[in-house]
Amino acid sequence: MPKLMAALLVVVGTISNAADLSGRWTLNLEPDFSGYPDSLDCTVKQTGVKLAADCGGETLLSGEVNGQDVTLQFKTGADGRVTARLTGVLNRAETKITGKWHLDPDKRDGNFELTRR
Repeated sequence: MPKLMAALLVVVGTISNAADLSGRWTLNLEPDFSGYPDSLDCTVKQTGVKLAADCGGETLLSGEVNGQDVTLQFKTGADGRVTARLTGVLNRAETKITGKWHLDPDKRDGNFELTRR
């Protein structure tokens, strides 16, 4: 798949290229939603600025990339009423995303790192 290069106008008035995050990644959660460290293999697909990630479960993550800022989210919990939101920053080499995860309405937080494999 050819690399997607879309020019985005950012708040400071400069133009940057959208990253292509499609591919295989490893998601490390510190801690996971149960309070323990966890690591998951994920496949990310990108269409324009929209992201879809499959980390080997029934739930697909959706999100977007805006310059170096990346957000992903999905519904979780026994009844699907909890929203898990991951917000991070992509490094310049486009090989790692580091950030925070937050569960709402549970009000729990942690750290995550997505690393390109």
